[in-house]
Amino acid sequence: LAAGGGYSPAMQALGCSYATLGDVAAAMRWWRRGADSGYALSMSTLGLAMIEQAALVRADAATLARQPREIVAKRLEQAEKEEAEARALLESALQTGEVEALIGIGELYYFGRGGYEQCPPMAYACYHVAAQLGSRRGRAEASAMSLAHSRAWAR
Repeated sequence: LAAGGGYSPAMQALGCSYATLGDVAAAMRWWRRGADSGYALSMSTLGLAMIEQAALVRADAATLARQPREIVAKRLEQAEKEEAEARALLESALQTGEVEALIGIGELYYFGRGGYEQCPPMAYACYHVAAQLGSRRGRAEASAMSLAHSRAWAR
């Protein structure tokens, strides 16, 4: 009732409930409503979900290779548009102080998506700052990158 009445935190919570049940489309619809109302946590969550959806399209490239080129090109173009929109959502959320937005921005830097050049050290910086501000996922991502890339960065 609260989500339908326009209460943004309820929209966020309902989106999370749908995501937990595996209904990503419904989750994204509720996060979109929250984001459209200016709720930073929904902007961040939707941005992260859009990055994950685009990554699934890219990971499915082997399957897509059997499709006509036009279909593959259209799906990849849609993934790029979603990443660009995700970037805008994440940057807006970050401007309001939403720490988890740094995770999505880090993902975009790590893979060179959404208009950012690929820059793993910048991705690490995003994760590290998020960790310093209390993000558990930021701590996990920064630790994983530190272990995986310490030798490469030392060169």
